[in-house]
Amino acid sequence: MLSVYLILIIGGCLTGFLAGLLGIGGGIIIVPILAFAFHILPETTASYMQYAAGTSLGIMIFTAISSIPHKLRQREVNFTIVKMFTPYIVFASILGAIVARFLNPKLLAIFFALTLLTMLVKMLFQKDHELITPKRNSKRKSAFWGTMVGFKSGIFGLGGGIVIIPYIHSLGYSMRIAIGTSSLFTLIIALVGSITFAITGITDHNAVSWTLGYLYLPAILLVAPTSMIFSKIGAKLSSKAPLGLLKWIFLFILAFSAVKLLLTAI
Repeated sequence: MLSVYLILIIGGCLTGFLAGLLGIGGGIIIVPILAFAFHILPETTASYMQYAAGTSLGIMIFTAISSIPHKLRQREVNFTIVKMFTPYIVFASILGAIVARFLNPKLLAIFFALTLLTMLVKMLFQKDHELITPKRNSKRKSAFWGTMVGFKSGIFGLGGGIVIIPYIHSLGYSMRIAIGTSSLFTLIIALVGSITFAITGITDHNAVSWTLGYLYLPAILLVAPTSMIFSKIGAKLSSKAPLGLLKWIFLFILAFSAVKLLLTAI
């Protein structure tokens, strides 16, 4: 049991650092770690992926609050994109969390891993470019991508960065703008998703003590403090690190998390 808590603490440090550095919310790191921990704990085994997703979103609230102020001061958030995406993200996030309540945990884990691998391939073949005048983000594209981000975030407990960052970058914005804007989306998704997972989890007959629906409170209290500290460190480094380095770190994290989660599911 002690080893599980140690893994969670280390995971919190890594999650916070990468959330601040890459604007990804940390879900692609902490969800596989939480899935491993909840799969071991007898009381959460039956719905381990649901607990992993819900708890991940609860942790993300604190992580995002910690890193966003720096992004705002550096003017790395595009509020036009935020306004266009938010309604679709909120609706789809709620829908995704409700759907997750009825999915088989192993099937959910495999879907999550395939999602990560899909985004990895997309970014590998995406050209690095920053346009002087970025491409226009239409209402139709906002509806499509906002729904995709919200739904996947709601199901898997992600901050949405693995979907939204490649899209914003493809419009011609720098990785820094994509990362900063994604950080704000993470907070929105985390708040909406946590509330939804808390509500849907209450109806689960396998619910255990020290939980708020599918939010496992001891894990949140254990991981959130270190995650917040390291999130601030990551956010400051993100504004100084070479853009190419940020992208390759992002790709490595996608690949590692996908493989780890597949091994856990199998």
